[in-house]
Amino acid sequence: MAKQRIIRKTTPTGAPAFDERLWPIHVALLVLGSFQIGMILANLRFDDHRWYANAWLALLAVAAVIGGVMYAISHIDSRVLRRAVMFSLVLSLLSHQVVMLMLLKTKIFSKIFTDQVASRDLVT
Repeated sequence: MAKQRIIRKTTPTGAPAFDERLWPIHVALLVLGSFQIGMILANLRFDDHRWYANAWLALLAVAAVIGGVMYAISHIDSRVLRRAVMFSLVLSLLSHQVVMLMLLKTKIFSKIFTDQVASRDLVT
């Protein structure tokens, strides 16, 4: 008698692909966050009374955003949505850092505001 062949379906046991792992995205977020913290420490002051120019508030905001994004990305189940969110997040962080650096280093309206203050001081 001939033996019957038994064909069984196996599940692949290999590790997930590099695109499926989250640690590269977490590392990229930490690097971009540390770059942002470095820009904050170099350009903002801790004793500034204006809430939008205070370094403490900016540091807390960066930590909250990076932590929240890491948590949100790890809980997204859809692969297509996860990749779209990660790509748009990295592009958004890079563009915001470039814009923040440009805004901190250029003074667009500095002459207009000083001229108005000087003319007001002279009249009074």
